[in-house]
Amino acid sequence: MTTNQFHNALLQGRGSCVLAAMAEPEKFREDILWACRELISFDTQCEGSRAWLLYELISLYSDREPFLQAACDALIACPSLGDWHLDTLAELLEYLSQDGSERAWDTLMRKYRMLYHQMLKIGPPEGYWAARDDYEHLCVILATCREYCFDLARDMGRLSLETEWLRDWTFDWFYAAKAEKYLRSMIKAAQRDALLAEFLRVHTPRESASQPRRRNKLLSRWNATPERVEEACQCYRSAVTEAEKAEALDAFRIYPYPGDPKSVIADVKLEHKALRSSAWRALRNIKHPAVREFSLRHLFDEDEAFHTFCTNYEPRDEAILMERLLTPDVDFESNTTWHGDQMAVLDMKKPPKAALRYIFDTTFCSCCRFHTLEEMGRRRMLTLPLLEECRFDANDDIRAYARRALKRRAKR
Repeated sequence: MTTNQFHNALLQGRGSCVLAAMAEPEKFREDILWACRELISFDTQCEGSRAWLLYELISLYSDREPFLQAACDALIACPSLGDWHLDTLAELLEYLSQDGSERAWDTLMRKYRMLYHQMLKIGPPEGYWAARDDYEHLCVILATCREYCFDLARDMGRLSLETEWLRDWTFDWFYAAKAEKYLRSMIKAAQRDALLAEFLRVHTPRESASQPRRRNKLLSRWNATPERVEEACQCYRSAVTEAEKAEALDAFRIYPYPGDPKSVIADVKLEHKALRSSAWRALRNIKHPAVREFSLRHLFDEDEAFHTFCTNYEPRDEAILMERLLTPDVDFESNTTWHGDQMAVLDMKKPPKAALRYIFDTTFCSCCRFHTLEEMGRRRMLTLPLLEECRFDANDDIRAYARRALKRRAKR
């Protein structure tokens, strides 16, 4: 594996970079040091961070000090930008602290104090949502026992009491992931602890004023009775303005419009932005010769046409599907086109094998890679080397899948 290939595999979170570093650790030392400082997670909120992968790579070296130094410096300097960079760095240092590094834990505590005092001293600055989220995630990592959990809950109670912009603000993730586990003892302790009492006051569910429940206009296979479908169709057909038509078509975002799709195709061609968007979204669910023909005509000039084409895919379309799938550059920094295209393929009932292999090899989203892996398993496409690689993937679902698959193969 070349250093460029290693760098790309690292950004993808693939286990192949671990196998390569096992074989030639010195060759890839600088790339791993770089990863300890930079953002390498693609979509942390969806797929988790790449901290486990980094920890496995660092563990290949007897001298971990340079990697620890890089990660500590990066965490302290990490700004809150809403890009989830802090999450990977903090989780990496958590792994290292569990492995006996006091410096890693001290750095986590230092960053915590920085964020805590920042929010105590200032009002809601520009981008404060990101700082608040970073603070909460750090709390989830640091709450390793009841004592630490209570201390962090007290700090949250003080934030509520002393900062107007955080008053009555809930840290629901921390509460559900950590505090709720100790709820009974926390309630007891709060009887003589004002800060814990304030934390519990903010996070105790309150009864909301009864309001009439709004009917969900979005149709699905669970609620699409004939009467409701006809009512939604009638709303669309009788709509006068383009805005009204857009709102009516939104009912068919996940349920196929049963009428003649030519009217929906016509709405796609209009200039009204909301109506065009709703019409394209509705076309995704419609399997019809007219929709297929329309999507083929616009396959290379309208991004949305690819989703519609995938719904109307036929086995004879494999060549044109692959041509369109390979058209956008698959880039870590920009996922506006390629990521949506790959997800559209994965939504198909039976994607072409060539498309599955391409997605597995190129995607930076490990969630998409996991779904691809599952489909490849159903289609008997998995080789032993591929499963060995998956044992070290950044995605824990992929690692678990590989372990199960290898165990089954060993029993044969």
